[in-house]
Amino acid sequence: MGWNDFGYQCYTCANLGPKCLQLLGMHALSGCDTTSYPYGKGKIRALNTLLSEEFPRLADIGEVSMTKEDLLQAALPFFRTLYQQPPETSMESARFNLFAKKKNTPKIMALSPTSDNLSYHVLRAHLQVMLWKAADQLAPPSESTDITNFGWEIHEGIPVPKLSQNDPVPPNLMDVIQCKCKAKGNKCSPLACGCRKEQLSCTTYCNCLADDSCCNPYTIKDKNEDEMQSIVDVDFESVDQDNELDIEHVENDN
Repeated sequence: MGWNDFGYQCYTCANLGPKCLQLLGMHALSGCDTTSYPYGKGKIRALNTLLSEEFPRLADIGEVSMTKEDLLQAALPFFRTLYQQPPETSMESARFNLFAKKKNTPKIMALSPTSDNLSYHVLRAHLQVMLWKAADQLAPPSESTDITNFGWEIHEGIPVPKLSQNDPVPPNLMDVIQCKCKAKGNKCSPLACGCRKEQLSCTTYCNCLADDSCCNPYTIKDKNEDEMQSIVDVDFESVDQDNELDIEHVENDN
């Protein structure tokens, strides 16, 4: 390392102050070689989020003594701010907020992760930062040996990210937003379409895609924000407690 490089790093540390210690946690949480990135949230957004508020506990990510609950509590404030959500908002409520405010149906991958999948993601980030912090040691911490304790599974000898095993969506929400109509020329007939039977609009999550071939008279072709809110009129208080939307599972299937 040359003097100019060293001087530049000192200048960066002097300007960032304590946030220098949070850079590793931010980097791993926002995506690196061994962790996925939140869809649509690049490094510039992640860094601006880090600089916008105080996230002192990000510096604790990678510390061997951190428990799973400690890690989640360290990462949650950063993720809430990254997705522009108020304090204390659950990941499931954040998903609904992001879904409901869009005039057009958003991509599933653009929603925030569920609590379960965020927990696995944070564990993977924790493992990576643990290894980074041990870079000046003779060997990594013994705790890092079994990666299955950190959000990974081994399938046929290959490490793969562990995913939530909960249903992809709550059954009551699925009833609202998806029918399985496939008949050509007669999609969403009175007898076959679950949305039509309940006098609900089909959406782009339905097999019919709510396009011009959809025969459901309740389908709203041009959805505005208020109409989208009424389509997904679900009690998300109960969703927070009993169900979780599995974003990473959906992305993996696709």
